[in-house]
Amino acid sequence: MLIRIVWRNIWQRKWRKFLAWSILAVSATLMAGLLNAVLGFETTLQQRLQTFGPNIMIVPDTTTGIRHLELRMWRAARKIFWRNNITAVVPVYYTRWQHRTTGHWLPVSVTLLFPVRAMREHRSGSPALYWRPIAAGWQIRGTWPRSYREVLVGTILAAQQAIRAGDRISVRTHDGGDLDLTVTGIVQTGGPEDATLIVDWRAWTPLNDRLPAHRFYVRALTMPEPPIPVRLELLSPAEQEKWICQPYPTSIAFQLQQQLAPRARVFPIQEAVFQETLFWTRVRRLVGVIIGAVILATCIGVGAIVHGIVRVRAYEITLFQTFGAEPAHIYGLFLIEHILLALTAGGFGWVFGTWIVRILPVSGTPPAPSAVLTVGMITLLATLGIVGLVTAFALHRELQTLRPNLLHEVAPLP
Repeated sequence: MLIRIVWRNIWQRKWRKFLAWSILAVSATLMAGLLNAVLGFETTLQQRLQTFGPNIMIVPDTTTGIRHLELRMWRAARKIFWRNNITAVVPVYYTRWQHRTTGHWLPVSVTLLFPVRAMREHRSGSPALYWRPIAAGWQIRGTWPRSYREVLVGTILAAQQAIRAGDRISVRTHDGGDLDLTVTGIVQTGGPEDATLIVDWRAWTPLNDRLPAHRFYVRALTMPEPPIPVRLELLSPAEQEKWICQPYPTSIAFQLQQQLAPRARVFPIQEAVFQETLFWTRVRRLVGVIIGAVILATCIGVGAIVHGIVRVRAYEITLFQTFGAEPAHIYGLFLIEHILLALTAGGFGWVFGTWIVRILPVSGTPPAPSAVLTVGMITLLATLGIVGLVTAFALHRELQTLRPNLLHEVAPLP
């Protein structure tokens, strides 16, 4: 009997129900499309942020008497739980070389500007060991070096020594070797390299595991961590495990510290972490405002339609009350009808919104299948919640005004 009543009410008032279903379907499509687009944009932005410099630094622990690290210590990044989140580990060795023409001693950053193919351990899936994949934030007047004998000069050193792109520099290394180098660009990195000559290691000496390094710059894929500073070594083991299960900058740095202690200290670069957290906070607030506006508009549109449907059925509601139906029975009848509409409209909106985002280049990288399922659940739950709330509100207002003992007041005249 219940199924027959529900079907009759839907079919007899099909145009009103179709209007309500259309509003729900359009809202669900917008919601699903926005969520899919946001997830795609987030993936794309995360990938692009990976190219804008390091967010973790490894330096020698001078309190133990260690003055430099060794190149082989980059392998610690492959031993931690979040190893797949580390995209680059770049070593840097600081020294001074003498300009053979002027006699001036030039600060030098010996690092890796080109891919490392000769090292046996650098297999597919390992982090990059050179600057190029994470140097999109470098501002270069000129070009990136194309050979080991081509170098970059930091803006501060270039201004001090009147060096320009295209100049040739002859230097004598600290171990007595002579090098002829060509400057291809003047670079601003935002770090200490701005005051140095940036040289690829292989211009000076062949690579080996024992080469010294003064620091390692690490780029890791992280998520914004809570604003309250945390020192993991002071937490209990249970709290440490809970924190480390999230790819926060501090948790990745802590795991690297465990691998490299006592020779090195590892810490997040706070400025980079702060800027990324601020960026994602603003993006998510904007997304929240947009989705909130969609939900509010849906509530208003669906609420007006549902309220009209309930008012038209005032005679039917009064008849149910006269025959002894409890308010819970009336609520149940209306909710079943409208939940069926919400489920079909929400499912349609989820499929259609996801399809639109995938065929149109609006989100960069398509979200993962698991994210699409999450979007579907959020869309269906939001649609069901909106319909449930507006239906309950409209029925509550209508039941407050109807009196079952005066059936003739709402019954149509013969």
